[in-house]
Amino acid sequence: MIPRSVIVWLLLLLAFHLPARCHASDNVLIDFLDVGQGDATLLRTPEGKTLLVDAGPSGRIVEDLQQRGVTAIDLMVISHHHLDHYGGMDDVIRSFEVRNVLVSNAPHSTRRFTSLLRLIRDKDIRVLNPDDQGRTLTLGSVKVIVFPQRPTYFGNENNNSIGLRVVHRNVSILLTGDSEPPLHRWWTLHISPALYVNCDILKVPHHGSTNGLNGEWLDAVNPQLAVISAGRRNRYGHPTSVVLSMLRDADVPIKRTDNDGTVSIVSDGRSWRLDDKVHLAR
Repeated sequence: MIPRSVIVWLLLLLAFHLPARCHASDNVLIDFLDVGQGDATLLRTPEGKTLLVDAGPSGRIVEDLQQRGVTAIDLMVISHHHLDHYGGMDDVIRSFEVRNVLVSNAPHSTRRFTSLLRLIRDKDIRVLNPDDQGRTLTLGSVKVIVFPQRPTYFGNENNNSIGLRVVHRNVSILLTGDSEPPLHRWWTLHISPALYVNCDILKVPHHGSTNGLNGEWLDAVNPQLAVISAGRRNRYGHPTSVVLSMLRDADVPIKRTDNDGTVSIVSDGRSWRLDDKVHLAR
């Protein structure tokens, strides 16, 4: 009979010679939260940093964050000034320590949005604005690349949306609020293509509306996965059959919060995992 000490020694030796795997502490966790007809994307880094992009009007947003162990938010982004993207942020600010808020200076406002800005001021939260040069914000091993902001678009607040490329080593995610083709065309003419081409994961703009995504932008981004945030049986018909067909024709897999609930992705910086399937980053 082999002594237990020898068995333990053999197991340790085997462990040290197994192929290296990404430890949990090396992973970035990305949750496209199911907040109904709205947006909320949560990202947590291995260094304990937290990014929240939008917080739609769901009454569950605080509970969703608490269930994931969030205690503070290092960067909160308001993609644009529409309620389905900021309607839950006042609850978030009252429930968590929010350290920085990124928001545009676009003039579109409502009484509710003005109240949110007043709360941000009263909580003495640092406010950042995108500019015409762009900027990069660092959250541990994650870089949040903020697109240069186009001149204010007075006709449609969707086209004042902030563009973000979130990068964890080789894995990239594109988040562009409710941006529409006029803004996409401006980006293709005025910013570096490196900011938007060949992203692994595309958060489909404007909840899968026909005026949120067209073939030119999809071809440029060339994603491996499309995520759509929309409410079940919403009155807008999002996502539309046109957008779904466009994605299928391009062989882009689709995940939808209205059908799938919260969509959770894990990145180790070299690959990303969804539904226990591993996909290599580009």
